[in-house]
Amino acid sequence: MSTRLAAQRTWPLPAWLEVGSPQAARVVHWMLGSRFVDLPIRVLVLHAAVTGFGASSPDNSEFVYLLLHYLSCVLIVAAAFVPRSAAVVSLWLFLVFLALYPQLPNPFDTPVAIGAAVLLSLGQWRWWLLFLALIAGEYWVLVSADPTHVHVLAQAQASWAQNALLAVTAFLLEARIRRETDLRRESAAQSEREVLQLRLGVAADVQDSIAHCLTAQDAIVRRLAVERDRDTTARMLGELALETGRAQAQLGGLLERLRDPRSPDAFAAQDSTELLRRLNEMRSVAGAAGIELSMHVGELPKQIPAREAEQAQFMLGELLANLAQHGSAPVTSALGIGSVVEDGRRWLVIESRTPVESRRASAPRQLVKRAESLGGSCTAVCADGEYRVTVKLPLRGETRPDERREPVAGGGSLTG
Repeated sequence: MSTRLAAQRTWPLPAWLEVGSPQAARVVHWMLGSRFVDLPIRVLVLHAAVTGFGASSPDNSEFVYLLLHYLSCVLIVAAAFVPRSAAVVSLWLFLVFLALYPQLPNPFDTPVAIGAAVLLSLGQWRWWLLFLALIAGEYWVLVSADPTHVHVLAQAQASWAQNALLAVTAFLLEARIRRETDLRRESAAQSEREVLQLRLGVAADVQDSIAHCLTAQDAIVRRLAVERDRDTTARMLGELALETGRAQAQLGGLLERLRDPRSPDAFAAQDSTELLRRLNEMRSVAGAAGIELSMHVGELPKQIPAREAEQAQFMLGELLANLAQHGSAPVTSALGIGSVVEDGRRWLVIESRTPVESRRASAPRQLVKRAESLGGSCTAVCADGEYRVTVKLPLRGETRPDERREPVAGGGSLTG
């Protein structure tokens, strides 16, 4: 655990320090520590060391005693930064002090206890047990030499127990903070991936849909510039109106997705009446362009996932444009939408039929790509002078049938 945490920098520093003096920044980072709990631990340890430096603290005025006393204070501070080394040095100096001043309180038990506690807060409990065993051996030597020091042993036990409790608390607190931090970091990364995926999806839709509409409009305008037949010109103007309406609808949908990609409404379920309203608008556009269509609505779920509803609108527009392009008798063409249940799963079905003179049987490439990207299918058949395209899209979640559904137009259902 400590190796992983050492590579992280918990406390940010001002940019002028990071950039202007990287060496000083590294020193400051080392002093602050790589964990969230390091800073409060080091502040508490520093307070304990400063207390030991007080003028009234020493019990003896001898030079050697004062030297050892202040050295123990330095080791207390060092124990917060290099706990293992400070504890090892303190163990040796504990024996030196015991040999020189056996009757006085030994100040080197404190840096050993603090160093062991810091190691325990890092999860290095084996080192804590080792130092506990070593200091217990040294206290045994002390009590064996002078049984009156039994009270010192009791105080040391209470101190070690308190330090161990604080160390375990710090370890658990750090683990909790790291876990929450990792979760938030992963959530942020997931949000970035979702936004990137959304942008890529919008780019693909622009390329596959709007760019296709603009290309078709350009081709129609070029043909209109040289066309002299009035009937052909009227049909081509109808195609141009349909392509323009489809481009506007698709651009509006893409802009809505880009406006707030993380909005709850962006991917929430839509009422099926919204899709039927859009279907009526397409019928009105077709009528304005001189194209009469028979539209039908089969059984639809009451709620349709927004993504599937949006794609269904794109596909309806594409099918409508194909009807205008290839239909020899538009008045008999038909466009329908509904749903079916197959293998325990509900599917949204969109179907178009139009009379044709040729034996065309290939499905529109853009529709095939869009349907397959959503886990659905797009098939086309040509029989008895009729070209039929069927699109099936899987619907996610619970999709109960809408009992309040009313047909958009016509008396039958292509998908029923």
